[in-house]
Amino acid sequence: MKNKKSFIIISLLVAGLLIALQFVLANVVSKFEGTDDQAVAIISEISPNYKPWAFSFWEPSGAMAETILFAVQTTLGLSVIVFYLINRNSKLKRTKCN
Repeated sequence: MKNKKSFIIISLLVAGLLIALQFVLANVVSKFEGTDDQAVAIISEISPNYKPWAFSFWEPSGAMAETILFAVQTTLGLSVIVFYLINRNSKLKRTKCN
């Protein structure tokens, strides 16, 4: 039981550190371009008259909102991985006891 609690606490600390690291890096790196921005630039160079056929229904305003959304996405992904590892670990312990 103690190992499970310590594993959860360590996982939460790692998730918190990852989120904090994202905010620090967002402030350090002033101009961050993702692959979407790079793709738009390349398409504009190749075909200046290209008109996109799909548009975003909502775009976050400012870099901070984008960072927060990315942090939430990372946290959700990490939560799924931790949930899987905890369940797998508990199943392995149950099979060893039997």
